[in-house]
Amino acid sequence: MKIPFYRKWLFWCIIIVLVGFLVITNGGKKTTIDQAVPTATIEPTQTTEPPTNVPSDIPATTEQTNENWESTLKRLAQSDASATEKSTAAEALARNYKPSKDELLDFESSIVEEYTSENYLANIKDAEYMLNNIFKAIVVGDQHSDDEAISDFAVDFYQNTKYTYQGVHAADSDSIKSNEEQMNKALAKLKK
Repeated sequence: MKIPFYRKWLFWCIIIVLVGFLVITNGGKKTTIDQAVPTATIEPTQTTEPPTNVPSDIPATTEQTNENWESTLKRLAQSDASATEKSTAAEALARNYKPSKDELLDFESSIVEEYTSENYLANIKDAEYMLNNIFKAIVVGDQHSDDEAISDFAVDFYQNTKYTYQGVHAADSDSIKSNEEQMNKALAKLKK
C-alpha cells in the first residue's frame, strides 16, 4: 500500500521542526568551551599562584591571561581532536576573550601582516599557527562594529583560515579568492 504524499510531507515537517527545536534549545544546556573539546585538552594551567583576594578562575594579570590563551591553544593544537573540533574550541575561547587595547592593536596588526605577506594560508597543516590566526581574527571581529573595515577584514580572514584548516576549501579555491578580494577592499578602506 502506497503512503499518500501529504503524510510523507507531514512526517518530514514534524522531524525537521523537532530537530530544529533541539538544535535551537541545545537540550536546554549552555554550550561552553569545555563541551566543545574534552576538558583535559584545553584546560589552562597557571604557572604562578594568583593573589588570595582574586578568584582562582580569573587570571591576576594580563601576562597570565595572555599565557593562558596561548598555552590553551598550544595544548589544543597538540590534542587528538579533529581540525573542526579544534577550530570550534578556539572560536569559543576567542568569543569569551577580552583583550587590552594594546593587545587588540597587536592582533589587528598580526592578521593584516600575515595576509599581506601571503603567509596566512602557506602552512595549513600547522595547527597551532592556524588556531592562533583563528583566535586573533575572531577577537578583532568581535571587538569592532560590523561597519568598520577592520571587522570586515577579520571576518573574511577568519573564514579563509578556518575553512582551509578544516579542509573544506583549497587555498586556491574560488571561495577563498572571493574572500581575498573582499579583504583587499577592506585594506584599501583602512589605508584611507
